Amino acid sequence: MGLDLQKINQRFAKIGERIVKMRWLNIALFLLIMVVSFIGLKKIKTDVSNNNWFLENDPTLIAQEEFEDIFGNSDYAAVLVEADDIFQPEILSKIRDLSNEMERYIPLSDEVLSLSHLEFSLGTEGGMQIIDLIPDEILTDKAELEKLRRLALSKPNIAGKLISQECDQTWIMLRLKTFPDHWETDNEYLQFIQRTAEKFPQFFEDFDTSKPQAPEILIGHVCKQIVEQEKYQILNPKTSGMPMVNYEKRIWFGKETPRLMGLALLLAVMVLIIFLRSLRGVVFPIISAISAIIITFGIQGYMGIKIDPSMISLPMFLGFAVAVGYAIHVFNFYKRAVREGKSPQQASIFAVEETGWPILFTALTTIGALMSFLFIDVKCLRWIGLTSASLVFITYFLTIIILPSLLSFGKNKKATKSAEDKKSPLTERFMGKLNDWIVARPLPILITFGIVMLICIWGLTKVEVSFDIKSSMGDKVPYAKKLLYVGDSKIGSLYSYDLGIEFPNPGDAKILENLRKVEILENEINALELTKKTSSLLDIVKDINQVLNEGKPEFYKIPSIDDIAEYREINLSLEEKREIEKQILAQTILLYENAGGSEAERWLDYDDQRLHIMVELKSYNSTELQRELAYVSKRTSELFPEARLIQTGTVAKYTAMQDIIAFGQINSFLIALGIIAVLLIIVFGNIKTGLIGTIPNITPALVVGGIMGFAKIPLDMMTVTIMPMLLGLAVDDTIHFINHSHLEFNRTGRYYFSIRKTFIMVGSALFATSVVLILNFSAYLTSDAKVLSNLGLLASSGIAAALLADFFVIPILLKKGKVFGEEKQNADYTDEKDKHG
Repeated sequence: MGLDLQKINQRFAKIGERIVKMRWLNIALFLLIMVVSFIGLKKIKTDVSNNNWFLENDPTLIAQEEFEDIFGNSDYAAVLVEADDIFQPEILSKIRDLSNEMERYIPLSDEVLSLSHLEFSLGTEGGMQIIDLIPDEILTDKAELEKLRRLALSKPNIAGKLISQECDQTWIMLRLKTFPDHWETDNEYLQFIQRTAEKFPQFFEDFDTSKPQAPEILIGHVCKQIVEQEKYQILNPKTSGMPMVNYEKRIWFGKETPRLMGLALLLAVMVLIIFLRSLRGVVFPIISAISAIIITFGIQGYMGIKIDPSMISLPMFLGFAVAVGYAIHVFNFYKRAVREGKSPQQASIFAVEETGWPILFTALTTIGALMSFLFIDVKCLRWIGLTSASLVFITYFLTIIILPSLLSFGKNKKATKSAEDKKSPLTERFMGKLNDWIVARPLPILITFGIVMLICIWGLTKVEVSFDIKSSMGDKVPYAKKLLYVGDSKIGSLYSYDLGIEFPNPGDAKILENLRKVEILENEINALELTKKTSSLLDIVKDINQVLNEGKPEFYKIPSIDDIAEYREINLSLEEKREIEKQILAQTILLYENAGGSEAERWLDYDDQRLHIMVELKSYNSTELQRELAYVSKRTSELFPEARLIQTGTVAKYTAMQDIIAFGQINSFLIALGIIAVLLIIVFGNIKTGLIGTIPNITPALVVGGIMGFAKIPLDMMTVTIMPMLLGLAVDDTIHFINHSHLEFNRTGRYYFSIRKTFIMVGSALFATSVVLILNFSAYLTSDAKVLSNLGLLASSGIAAALLADFFVIPILLKKGKVFGEEKQNADYTDEKDKHG
């Protein structure tokens, strides 16, 4: 047996009476909460760090911490420099000045690597020396500059890595110190920021130094200020590196989110004007929506919850649309009661009586669906789920308590016409005709529905998980366009990842046999599709060997005992060869260190047990990189069976998240679907009704999946949120439709009349709420970011699909399945009475 809806409505009528009776207290408490919440908004903290995605003790974060303990921070800030000829006096001078300023002014800087700041080795009679490639006094003589060019291009570890072969591009990379673990509460870090700002105020204008700022944001801000100085525009500089990406992402989303919210607000106002045609019907729902957002985020401000700006728009859009949708249902019944001659207070009570339970049930199911995000092991997605669920929870109470309190004020109005001769509004007459058309064509509708679903399932099989910046952000977003340009350049890189190879014993990393295997691994990595270049200890070892052999190009290789004449005629055992080669390498490194070289420390640990390889990428696709990382792992284990591999870096973390999201999406969707199905079965007391109610919830998921597959829209950080979210939204209309159909069936005893009455009573409200949702998410379509425009397309399509399933499929199944029991002729209800609906 299902719930007695008439008794439930009677209870909500009593609740409505209390709400209206205490309306002044309700409004006073509401205003107090709003003031307190508004203050809390100022306490909101943002966090764009990629570590914000992962849960504590996640293996990916553990690997990163272990790597950084050995080799330091793997992040960097970089600048691509372009000129007709890099080896012009003015260009070289500006490169050195820019390198100096980046190293000096950017907080947490370690050391810069550029043409003017690198270890350039030369052979001498006594061995070798390390000099600056660019002398203190910039050369102006053309012959000397040409000599400098040839010198730079003679080094394979410079040409093609730090400077292009055509000498029209060069790369400046600022290495960074390890970021503080708990910078939010680190007073020393805050004092460091403030001292730096006082020392170099020209780079901290419009930057809040009164509270701790994320290291990446701080670095990105100062780097941008330095690079954009007029004096450096001759270099055509383009920044790269994760601090710059995260800083510019926050700036862009900080502008884009308010624009989209403003557009969504405008569209919502238009819908409310069209459907409600009342000033209060427009103003009060907007107040409810904005209030829910302020209260939710104000509470998060007090709780110290950190927010990723790129993720904030989704729960805000969802909360805004839900608030307006709930308000439309309340106002729909309020307006009907006023039209029948009830006072504003009586109409408010009636609205609570008729909508209190269905809105409560839809809120609970929506919250249940959104809470399924907790089963995805990604911190920011869990935040989306909890924040969206909180918005729905707060919206419900605002809708049921504050909205009726506000609506209860006003003068009594006379009924426009008597109940007998009153003509129904145009929308209600249309809904009645739509019902008649649908029930007359059950078989064609169900066949069409089945065919469409099969096509969508086919498309769903084509969906891929990917975080490709080109397909997710596109080239219209300025910072993404710049990144893609840098990635496509001859010398710059888009992202990078790092490998740490740990050998069984100290000293193993200096065994030449192991280095030769590392060379094999590097060569194979360089041959991969995404790789642009690699850097490691091998660059230094090969360069020294070349220097010590008169700079001959053929000696740019790992030293070998075979290159030494005195050993060629001696028959040595493998162990003897290994020991001699170890001494050769030790002598080579010693010469390098005595000459003042220190770069090797970045690629070799203190115990000579671990090696570091940096892999820079020309492009990024998470699916392809996942294959490449798996290949690197496999080859490392084959080459070094007893060694351990650490894979870390930003894109390695992106890629590790791919599996988490793929499986988490499936789990989240199934859990959300299960929660909704169970709730529907419990509330309606009928398995058949519960299962029928899940159809409009599965429909948008299949439609969205089909569109993604056929349109080649990847499953990424934003699109992964759509299916569970749509489950929560789609069930709202389903519950209203089935709930009212059940209530009307108890009154009429006839399926045709109960469903027709439902179309007339709530059909226009369901249509209006769906239009609000569609138009709200359609605002995303105006964004230059593909990830947002894709979200707008998919969410709008899913909501439209859910509405069509509610209108065209549910009525047929309710009637054919006789889910409310056998029909009975109700003496209190006639066909004639229904005409006045």
